[in-house]
Amino acid sequence: MLLFLQKDEVRKNKNQGDKSTLVISSRDALREDICQRIRIAGISTVEEMSVDFFNADKIVLPDSLRRVVIDIVNCNDISRLISMINSQIPRGCGCAVVGDIDSITVAQNFMDHGISYFYSTFQLDELAEGVVNGLVREERRRAINISILGCKGGIGTTLLSYQLSRSVVGIKPLPLLLMQGGHGSHDLDLLLGKKLNQDLVSYNNHIDLKQDFSHEMPDLSQPEFAKYNFIVYDQSIHSFKKEQLNALAESTQCAILMIDHSTSSVRTARQFLDEFDRSQRSNKRLSSRLYICLNESRPAMESRISLIDLESLLGRPVDIVLPYMKKIGAKAIAPGFWKKGLRNPLDQLARYILGIEETKSNKPNTSMLLQLRQRWSK
Repeated sequence: MLLFLQKDEVRKNKNQGDKSTLVISSRDALREDICQRIRIAGISTVEEMSVDFFNADKIVLPDSLRRVVIDIVNCNDISRLISMINSQIPRGCGCAVVGDIDSITVAQNFMDHGISYFYSTFQLDELAEGVVNGLVREERRRAINISILGCKGGIGTTLLSYQLSRSVVGIKPLPLLLMQGGHGSHDLDLLLGKKLNQDLVSYNNHIDLKQDFSHEMPDLSQPEFAKYNFIVYDQSIHSFKKEQLNALAESTQCAILMIDHSTSSVRTARQFLDEFDRSQRSNKRLSSRLYICLNESRPAMESRISLIDLESLLGRPVDIVLPYMKKIGAKAIAPGFWKKGLRNPLDQLARYILGIEETKSNKPNTSMLLQLRQRWSK
């Protein structure tokens, strides 16, 4: 009986060893130490990548990847790290991070997103054991939930949702679901020429479509959403009550507020910002991000609210400005829409969402004009 158990164990280790494990770290000594411990634990197929995951422009992963270990050094920007991991590592791949921060809170924040965290000084043996045992179950890793929230009707929320989806999969060709909520314009089918219902509809190799008729975000932990790395949720919130705004603020991982130069859109955005800030203060374990997108959906008029006044009313800077486009027509669903010269604001927004770049408002010595205006108004 003991002999059979030993053979079963050998067979198990051999099957696991056939699957590729990748260790990503710019620190040679740590990377070699981790690889050695994983091989000793019984997994022979271990690949190495000498790169700083947090600052790398592009990472090419092996086709047969089953597990990945990422060295985050002493980075404490958990929200951005989780977004980068979820946007670059396939959902079917087990993931662990190793870092120099000895913190139960940091470990729990990663665990809440289905990612194991190990302290580099004392937990490398536990890391190797976790790799052998499969790390955290892959189904616990969530898709990046990107909510495109229209603060006024008719300002291009659905168009932004579609074009942003194209930009995201253009940068990261991974499965994405574009879903239109019950308060939306319900014109996604007309825009894309696809008949939609509550079932999933394939649009191309990377994008699926779905029409959701409820007024709340669906439970994204359901099996039908398990295969997606990204879920783009198109919803109009200009008629939402305070309770609905609060529920949406607590459930979204990345919110994009779509506004124009009107006072009504600014008022709705301000209401959502209040609920968003309240949810972040009350739940320290939330790691949501928010961006403000201004759509120049109409020709400029002298009577409209200026950009500086918009930022002053919102209490934060506008992250992305979409230029006014004349005679849209069929160009609306064409690639490169909203592109001016060499600049494409949608690609820039996608890079913010994927954690590839930070917004200017997150960098020092920026938004100075807004800061001065706020100071003068006191």
